[in-house]
Amino acid sequence: MIPEVRRAVRALLLTPQHELLLMRFRFPWLAREMWITPGGALKRGETAEQALARELKEETGLSKVEAGAEVWRREHVFEYTGKQILQKERYFLVQTEAFEPRAAGLELGDERDWFRGLHWWPLSDLPDRGDCFAPSRLGELMRELVRTGVPATPWEIDL
Repeated sequence: MIPEVRRAVRALLLTPQHELLLMRFRFPWLAREMWITPGGALKRGETAEQALARELKEETGLSKVEAGAEVWRREHVFEYTGKQILQKERYFLVQTEAFEPRAAGLELGDERDWFRGLHWWPLSDLPDRGDCFAPSRLGELMRELVRTGVPATPWEIDL
Protein backbone atom coordinates (compact mmCIF):
# COMPACT_ATOMS: atom_id res chain seq x y z
CA MET A 1 0.00 0.00 0.00
CA ILE A 2 1.40 3.39 -0.97
CA PRO A 3 0.83 5.93 1.81
CA GLU A 4 -1.04 9.17 1.20
CA VAL A 5 1.23 12.15 1.92
CA ARG A 6 -0.03 14.70 4.45
CA ARG A 7 2.05 17.87 4.87
CA ALA A 8 1.75 19.43 8.31
CA VAL A 9 3.15 22.24 10.44
CA ARG A 10 3.70 22.29 14.19
CA ALA A 11 4.35 25.19 16.56
CA LEU A 12 6.74 25.11 19.47
CA LEU A 13 5.03 27.87 21.47
CA LEU A 14 7.69 28.81 24.00
CA THR A 15 7.50 31.48 26.70
CA PRO A 16 10.47 33.43 28.08
CA GLN A 17 10.02 31.30 31.24
CA HIS A 18 10.68 28.18 29.10
CA GLU A 19 7.15 26.83 29.15
CA LEU A 20 5.86 24.93 26.11
CA LEU A 21 2.18 24.74 25.17
CA LEU A 22 0.99 21.21 24.42
CA MET A 23 -2.36 19.73 23.45
CA ARG A 24 -3.64 16.41 24.76
CA PHE A 25 -5.44 14.15 22.27
CA ARG A 26 -6.87 10.64 22.31
CA PHE A 27 -6.34 9.35 18.77
CA PRO A 28 -8.29 6.18 17.90
CA TRP A 29 -5.26 4.50 16.32
CA LEU A 30 -3.28 4.70 19.59
CA ALA A 31 -3.85 2.92 22.88
CA ARG A 32 -3.04 6.01 24.98
CA GLU A 33 -3.56 9.76 25.11
CA MET A 34 -0.81 11.85 23.55
CA TRP A 35 0.65 15.29 24.25
CA ILE A 36 1.45 17.03 20.96
CA THR A 37 2.39 20.50 19.80
CA PRO A 38 -0.33 22.62 18.16
CA GLY A 39 -0.53 22.40 14.40
CA GLY A 40 -2.00 20.46 11.54
CA ALA A 41 -2.23 19.84 7.83
CA LEU A 42 -1.69 22.43 5.14
CA LYS A 43 -4.75 23.17 3.04
CA ARG A 44 -4.46 23.42 -0.74
CA GLY A 45 -2.59 26.59 -1.72
CA GLU A 46 -1.47 27.47 1.82
CA THR A 47 2.10 28.25 2.74
CA ALA A 48 3.53 26.71 5.90
CA GLU A 49 3.34 30.10 7.60
CA GLN A 50 -0.32 30.59 6.64
CA ALA A 51 -1.22 27.10 7.85
CA LEU A 52 0.62 27.68 11.13
CA ALA A 53 -1.27 30.95 11.75
CA ARG A 54 -4.62 29.30 10.95
CA GLU A 55 -3.94 26.24 13.11
CA LEU A 56 -2.78 28.33 16.07
CA LYS A 57 -5.90 30.47 15.94
CA GLU A 58 -8.14 27.37 15.77
CA GLU A 59 -6.31 25.34 18.40
CA THR A 60 -5.08 27.96 20.89
CA GLY A 61 -6.95 31.19 20.15
CA LEU A 62 -3.65 32.96 19.36
CA SER A 63 -4.40 35.35 16.50
CA LYS A 64 -1.24 37.43 16.14
CA VAL A 65 1.44 34.94 15.15
CA GLU A 66 4.86 35.46 13.70
CA ALA A 67 6.34 32.11 12.83
CA GLY A 68 9.91 31.93 13.92
CA ALA A 69 12.57 29.73 12.43
CA GLU A 70 11.89 26.21 11.26
CA VAL A 71 13.87 24.08 13.71
CA TRP A 72 12.86 20.44 13.15
CA ARG A 73 11.49 18.11 10.49
CA ARG A 74 9.91 14.73 11.11
CA GLU A 75 8.19 12.03 9.05
CA HIS A 76 6.03 9.20 10.34
CA VAL A 77 3.43 6.79 9.04
CA PHE A 78 0.12 5.97 10.68
CA GLU A 79 -3.06 4.25 9.59
CA TYR A 80 -6.45 5.90 9.75
CA THR A 81 -9.76 4.87 8.14
CA GLY A 82 -8.04 2.06 6.29
CA LYS A 83 -5.43 4.33 4.71
CA GLN A 84 -1.75 4.65 5.41
CA ILE A 85 -0.75 8.29 5.94
CA LEU A 86 2.82 9.53 5.59
CA GLN A 87 2.89 12.71 7.64
CA LYS A 88 5.68 15.17 6.83
CA GLU A 89 5.92 17.70 9.66
CA ARG A 90 7.80 20.98 9.89
CA TYR A 91 8.27 22.46 13.40
CA PHE A 92 8.55 26.21 13.90
CA LEU A 93 9.70 27.99 17.04
CA VAL A 94 7.17 30.64 18.08
CA GLN A 95 8.29 32.87 20.97
CA THR A 96 5.31 34.12 22.96
CA GLU A 97 4.26 35.41 26.32
CA ALA A 98 2.07 33.03 28.29
CA PHE A 99 -1.62 33.40 27.50
CA GLU A 100 -4.82 31.55 28.36
CA PRO A 101 -5.20 29.13 25.44
CA ARG A 102 -8.63 28.18 24.13
CA ALA A 103 -9.28 25.55 21.48
CA ALA A 104 -12.58 27.13 20.46
CA GLY A 105 -11.90 26.80 16.72
CA LEU A 106 -11.43 23.04 16.53
CA GLU A 107 -13.23 21.50 13.58
CA LEU A 108 -16.39 19.55 14.33
CA GLY A 109 -15.97 15.81 14.21
CA ASP A 110 -12.79 13.87 14.76
CA GLU A 111 -10.51 16.69 15.90
CA ARG A 112 -12.97 18.01 18.47
CA ASP A 113 -13.89 14.48 19.63
CA TRP A 114 -10.24 13.53 20.17
CA PHE A 115 -9.22 16.74 21.97
CA ARG A 116 -8.69 16.47 25.74
CA GLY A 117 -7.03 19.74 26.79
CA LEU A 118 -4.21 22.29 26.67
CA HIS A 119 -1.40 22.75 29.17
CA TRP A 120 1.72 24.91 29.55
CA TRP A 121 4.59 22.55 30.41
CA PRO A 122 7.76 23.86 32.07
CA LEU A 123 10.61 22.36 30.04
CA SER A 124 12.05 21.00 33.27
CA ASP A 125 8.89 18.87 33.71
CA LEU A 126 9.04 17.25 30.27
CA PRO A 127 10.65 13.82 30.34
CA ASP A 128 13.64 13.27 28.05
CA ARG A 129 11.71 10.45 26.46
CA GLY A 130 8.07 9.53 26.85
CA ASP A 131 5.72 7.39 24.79
CA CYS A 132 2.81 9.75 25.45
CA PHE A 133 4.62 12.72 23.85
CA ALA A 134 5.11 13.42 20.17
CA PRO A 135 7.90 13.47 19.33
CA SER A 136 8.84 10.99 22.05
CA ARG A 137 12.12 12.84 22.77
CA LEU A 138 10.33 16.19 23.14
CA GLY A 139 11.87 17.13 26.50
CA GLU A 140 15.40 16.29 25.38
CA LEU A 141 14.94 18.07 22.03
CA MET A 142 13.47 21.22 23.59
CA ARG A 143 16.23 21.53 26.19
CA GLU A 144 18.84 21.08 23.43
CA LEU A 145 17.13 23.74 21.31
CA VAL A 146 17.09 26.22 24.21
CA ARG A 147 20.72 25.44 25.07
CA THR A 148 22.15 25.64 21.52
CA GLY A 149 19.74 28.08 19.86
CA VAL A 150 18.06 27.92 16.48
CA PRO A 151 19.94 25.60 14.11
CA ALA A 152 21.24 26.84 10.75
CA THR A 153 19.18 24.11 9.07
CA PRO A 154 16.26 22.18 10.60
CA TRP A 155 17.17 19.03 12.52
CA GLU A 156 15.74 15.78 11.18
CA ILE A 157 14.14 14.19 14.23
CA ASP A 158 12.60 10.77 14.81
CA LEU A 159 9.42 9.64 16.47
